[in-house]
Amino acid sequence: MAAAYHLTFDDEFNSLELPTYITSGPDAGQLASSPSPNSGWLTRDAYDNTGYYASNGEQEYYANPAINSYNPFSINNGVLTIAAEPTPVSMQGTGTNQTTEPYVSGMLTTAQGYSWEPYNTSSGFSQEYGYFEIRCEVPSGPGLWPAFWMIPEPKLNSGDVSSEYDIFEIPTSSNSADNENTKTIYQTEHLSGTSSQNIYSLPTGSDASTAFHTYGFEWDSTSVRWYVDGQLTATMDNISNTPMYLLINLAVGGTWPGSPDGATSFPADFKIDYVRGYSDDPDVSAVTPQPGYSVDADTLDAISVAPEPALGGVVLVGMAGLLLRRRVDRRQQRRTSVTQSISIAGY
Repeated sequence: MAAAYHLTFDDEFNSLELPTYITSGPDAGQLASSPSPNSGWLTRDAYDNTGYYASNGEQEYYANPAINSYNPFSINNGVLTIAAEPTPVSMQGTGTNQTTEPYVSGMLTTAQGYSWEPYNTSSGFSQEYGYFEIRCEVPSGPGLWPAFWMIPEPKLNSGDVSSEYDIFEIPTSSNSADNENTKTIYQTEHLSGTSSQNIYSLPTGSDASTAFHTYGFEWDSTSVRWYVDGQLTATMDNISNTPMYLLINLAVGGTWPGSPDGATSFPADFKIDYVRGYSDDPDVSAVTPQPGYSVDADTLDAISVAPEPALGGVVLVGMAGLLLRRRVDRRQQRRTSVTQSISIAGY
């Protein structure tokens, strides 16, 4: 029998938990507190890429509301919005906490801290293997690049700093000949100096910018698998065996989507309903679901269910043994309300 998945990270965005920062003096911008291990976020990646990824030619500055005059993050009714827009006058320049980039936006990561700082390695969230999922609605318009991805935690992986799993990327281009629009999902792995990519087109009538969709990623010791709205869309077998942390960001511009133009509306809003992580490793601690947590039919489709009355509910099981154990009636799953709470591994 496949081991049960249990919840290891959960943010339903009833609020946004950010660490505190030193705001003045020579240490301004450094962490004054550590992020929560199971629901907290940093506003930069572990290498403190404050403005953008230069190799991508991006045009945004990732603002930190603790030290910048612009806050790209807001929450309304359990939905987090990351907003990108032209850089406000107060942030334009070369001074402290200013930028010469033409746009400001937001990034959230579960990194344990910045690689150059001493920090508590029990904080933050990174995990080897499991299932990870986001439910979100992306902005539309040329020059935008929302993404949900994973890279190695540097404090835990001194020898592996280049691996990357892109759970989804949706670059939008002003070139109508490009297959870069909000109906096209890019799913990519970058490992050992090689890259493999799957391009998935949403079904006719679906659009990532007009409705919320789920994007899932399952990772074990034999393969990695991508899901969109509960449907398996790609399988690859080049595997990283090092813990990775989660990143969400809304890039603007860059060599892939190109620059925004007159058809791009600002602020551009990347809306996120939840981010969750699961593990089937009994040595990885479970977390209590946040208020608002429920499992919908798409998630159940993605990672399968099996009745387990002894556990008082359903158990999420891995793809191992899936073909033999799976068949919970899909029609019954679709009749299950997306707001119905479902017990996961004893919750």
